Amino acid sequence: MTTGRTDLGQGDMDRALGGVKQAVTLASEGEDDSLQVLAYTSLGNIYGSRNEKLSSFRNYWKALAVAEKSKKDALIRIVTEDLTYFTRVNIMCNIWALRYGWP
Repeated sequence: MTTGRTDLGQGDMDRALGGVKQAVTLASEGEDDSLQVLAYTSLGNIYGSRNEKLSSFRNYWKALAVAEKSKKDALIRIVTEDLTYFTRVNIMCNIWALRYGWP
């Protein structure tokens, strides 16, 4: 997970994506719901950085399902904040595109 996040910070999206996908696989095999939420939200962040909105949203949604299943308020709050930010950014981009005629 750390390697993927480091690569993301350095702008190497493809390498970061590979590292975080590996982390998602490992996290899914275990029982640690906090690690699963972190892995899915990290994957959502990377897809968001790559402007792959549907993939980003799907991973946030998976993180939310894990968080809700765990019934841990802190995890639910983390994912909800990420989803709220994702939604606001995309709505604002659409408003600007409509207002200024961006493609």
